[in-house]
Amino acid sequence: ILSSPLEIEECASLGRAENSCPYYAARAALDEAQLVGLPYPSLLNSATRQALGVRLGGSVVLIDEAHNLIDTINEMHSVTLSARHLSECSAQLAQYEERYSGRLKPSNRTMVRRLLFVVRALRKALTP
Repeated sequence: ILSSPLEIEECASLGRAENSCPYYAARAALDEAQLVGLPYPSLLNSATRQALGVRLGGSVVLIDEAHNLIDTINEMHSVTLSARHLSECSAQLAQYEERYSGRLKPSNRTMVRRLLFVVRALRKALTP
């Protein structure tokens, strides 16, 4: 797997031919590899890199199609919420507050109430 760069389909074929898992073989080969290809989210998210065992220190990072980089970063750090999502969140937070309010420290109870206030305000803003 380290003799030359392989496309994903080539890794899969090699795995079938060797009766082994190409995913785990590629992960095991990371420390010895001179070239590693990653999708943007895997490269840009430190937790994902850590889980994959990818260390960037001392590496040269080339970004293919860098014109897509800003959109990818925006997508990674964005979320779409509907009024329905916010309604469900509000209901769950209210239930949580009611059920555990006696067990929560005053500062934690205050944080739950603040969060509930924000969620309700967002829901109200999305409801026509």
